[in-house]
Amino acid sequence: MPVITMASSKGGVGKTTSSLLLALELADAGASVALIDGDRNQPLSKWAALEGKPANVTVISDTSEETITQTIETAAAEYQFVIVDLEGSANAMIIYAVSRSDLVVVPLQASIVDAHQATRTIEAVRRIAHTSRQDVRAVLLMTKAPNFISSEAKHVQSDLEGAGFEFLPVAIHERVAYRSLFSYGGDLHSLPAKQVGNLDAARENAEAYAQSVLAILRGKAAVAA
Repeated sequence: MPVITMASSKGGVGKTTSSLLLALELADAGASVALIDGDRNQPLSKWAALEGKPANVTVISDTSEETITQTIETAAAEYQFVIVDLEGSANAMIIYAVSRSDLVVVPLQASIVDAHQATRTIEAVRRIAHTSRQDVRAVLLMTKAPNFISSEAKHVQSDLEGAGFEFLPVAIHERVAYRSLFSYGGDLHSLPAKQVGNLDAARENAEAYAQSVLAILRGKAAVAA
């Protein structure tokens, strides 16, 4: 089953939120999903401890550099999708995770600092894929994006695309609903509308994001066939 890894050498770029939104959208469509929490702060495990976790989403938190490969392989044999949320630092876990991944998503915000770190991560993924002789596609994902794309965001994306880096066609917008998931638990359909505004827009954005990831996975499957 497809393994999607969220990776970046920089913290605070939205890896965990991107992982959770993707998992929840896949689960809402009926798929079984394993979320591997590779962050030492265990944000996904803390979310899972709140009420409302979908029954078809399982968070796996007991993993390390020594066990991540087996954890991914075991989960891939049991679940329809495996999503790996890696810690925002450079360590050996990224090597093992990437070597077992079908797709690596590298989140970043619209800043030169984030762009520099994101390109370093993509290049590392490419080296790992080449060394392990795996067909691993790596794409960039703009996160915490405002409703209207700033000139800085356009500049960052244009420069990276000009350098041969691929972006997902859908950015994850800055939404209160996404942060609220880690306070209330559950998914975007169970959040209290009176306390969390613009839920419809958040749901539409999350669904479009998930569909863009699925389109890449379907394309890889078609090429492999």
